[in-house]
Amino acid sequence: MISKIFGLEKTGDAEGLKPYLQSLELPDPGTWFTRVFGDQVGAAFSREYEQIRPQVPAMLSNAFAGLLRSGLTKPVAVELKNACDPRATAPQYSLLLARKTNERLYVIRFVHDKTLTDVPFFAYADGSFRYIGNVKMDTLSPETRGGPQTTLEELEKFPNQVRVGGNVMAAQLICHPFPYYPEKAKQEGIQGKVVLHAIVDRDGFIKDLHLVSGDPTLAQSALRRFGNGAIARLCFMAGR
Repeated sequence: MISKIFGLEKTGDAEGLKPYLQSLELPDPGTWFTRVFGDQVGAAFSREYEQIRPQVPAMLSNAFAGLLRSGLTKPVAVELKNACDPRATAPQYSLLLARKTNERLYVIRFVHDKTLTDVPFFAYADGSFRYIGNVKMDTLSPETRGGPQTTLEELEKFPNQVRVGGNVMAAQLICHPFPYYPEKAKQEGIQGKVVLHAIVDRDGFIKDLHLVSGDPTLAQSALRRFGNGAIARLCFMAGR
């Protein structure tokens, strides 16, 4: 379908292009986003989509026309299925991890002079491919995406749970299990910082862990290192 759209865009056939672009609109955003991303995140993404929904055909037409003007004429549909898909960029990786189902997401990718240009995201819904928007986890509030925000009601339910800054906890560490540096990352010269959000109990066990940001290859190693039973235990000074 994308190749057909590009062909019509090249010839300037606006009337022929119109039904294809309209067919990419997601029919029931609320149901789809909630099913794939859960109640909170799904509702936030659905609200974002409803704001752009009337402009979806025009947005896509402008995007594809701009790509053609830039000389990007060979689109490839990239299927992102697994949470650790090596073809995903760091922001895409965070979105894949946020799914509550194994719903496949797609990007239209162009490669030119070793530079990637993506048009995200598409999904297969209601018997056809649909544009779901350039949804990103980092545009959501910490409360919505499950970040370290704690309400008064939650503190009353869990009186022994306290929030402390990362620097405070780091000063109390007496051992630190560093992640394994993946061989692939070494070979490709991949470096960077991986940020994880964790809830740690008084005994040093990680009770909840999820990715905030980071390169997919490095993030996968970090999540495995800190999310695997006994390895996930952090050691703190006695009495803390």
